[in-house]
Amino acid sequence: MIISKITRRWVADWSIIAISGAFLIQSYQNPIASEYDLFEELILLAILVIVEYSRRNERLSDIAINMSVACLFLSKAVLFGTSWLIPWAVVFYILITAYLQQQDAVNSGKQGKFVTASLGITLAMVLTVILSSFERLEIPMLDDYQDVLDGFNVSLAVVALAVYLMMFKFRDSELDLGYLFQLTQAKGQGLVPVFDQESQQWINPFREVPEEIEGFGPLARSSLLGPLALIMISVSFIDIESLLLDVHWIGVIIIPIAILVR
Repeated sequence: MIISKITRRWVADWSIIAISGAFLIQSYQNPIASEYDLFEELILLAILVIVEYSRRNERLSDIAINMSVACLFLSKAVLFGTSWLIPWAVVFYILITAYLQQQDAVNSGKQGKFVTASLGITLAMVLTVILSSFERLEIPMLDDYQDVLDGFNVSLAVVALAVYLMMFKFRDSELDLGYLFQLTQAKGQGLVPVFDQESQQWINPFREVPEEIEGFGPLARSSLLGPLALIMISVSFIDIESLLLDVHWIGVIIIPIAILVR
């Protein structure tokens, strides 16, 4: 269905969403999958390959891609699985996809693509923060250095800086959370009819979306708030005594402040 050139876009969109949703449901309900090592992980990677192939060949919309990735992300294999590579693979994929969506929006200049791309990076950062809170973004090879690092989570800090540097070029084109919230609110109002007493008819006074929507400002960008949250989570693992006595950890805490000032 994805490969066929005659498949309609909406059919392909709902097909991949259904496949990803089915994988999400079965990951918590299927007792057989847990008896086979890497069984669910292989299926998850296969679905990601299908999604990426479809994205490269423009067979899926950005909304369908984001929804399918969210379903895969929330599956048991990612949140509670035994493999540490799977969460990293999913995080890398959603961040690269968000970057490509932003780049496509800049190249096209279409407002709809800017909205979709900004929602994509917001989803990517929310999912990444969720994984970090579940302690799934860990690298076993760094366990031997935990005493030297005083508990500092290096992997989260690296992800935070990588996301910030990767998305910095889109700082002027990314829509902030305030804009997205008000746009969603305006779109929602447009779906609710109001009964007009004079004409005795149902009308929609909010059909037109306001031309100028004011957001919260550039500091409310998801590509900025997400890395800040990841850095603060990584710092929270540091031993409190080392945090107070060692100067270099104070320098790490200054990084989020420097990002905000910049």
